[in-house]
Amino acid sequence: MIIRYAAPQDVPQMLLIYEPYIADSAITFETVVPARTEFENRLKIVINGFPWLICEEEGIILGYAYSAKHRDRIAYQWSVESSVYVSPDAQGRGVAKHLYQAMIAILKIQGIVNIYALITVPNSKSICLHERLGFSEFALFNKIGYKNSSWHDVLWMVLVINSHEKEQSNPLLFSDLRSDVRVLEIIRKETTLLNQ
Repeated sequence: MIIRYAAPQDVPQMLLIYEPYIADSAITFETVVPARTEFENRLKIVINGFPWLICEEEGIILGYAYSAKHRDRIAYQWSVESSVYVSPDAQGRGVAKHLYQAMIAILKIQGIVNIYALITVPNSKSICLHERLGFSEFALFNKIGYKNSSWHDVLWMVLVINSHEKEQSNPLLFSDLRSDVRVLEIIRKETTLLNQ
């Protein structure tokens, strides 16, 4: 298994992973599978600013994780929202954990301060994963989303990865760090750990 940066040619396989989450669950509040071009546009927008990582084995994508800006206004630029999706066949193999650990380490280098995870509950697997990674619960939005003929609660969890400074430096763009030795070492390290 390897961890690497996502690329436009990965979109069809990522959509195959994402589709059951849309069709069969409330894990995502998306209700229609995005068209390939729409998903490619999402990827292009995200990878300029933030990491979008995939895990693959022999050319098959097992899962992917990404972070995106929390809100558009400039005062939010130190906060991101994170997501991870893993193929049912690859669950329990450490894919989500190592994708997330790589992403968190890269975001720390970028200067991001707060990572938010929004989890439709119940979802004990996701909550446990985030707790193991150091996230803590801080808000529950009751009956905030309606999908599959039911109202759903969303739990917000947060991980603070850099200090909140009085004079905060602007975060770095991921596009400026893609070849950075520190980032490449993070990817190598998490790939190694994933295969142990």
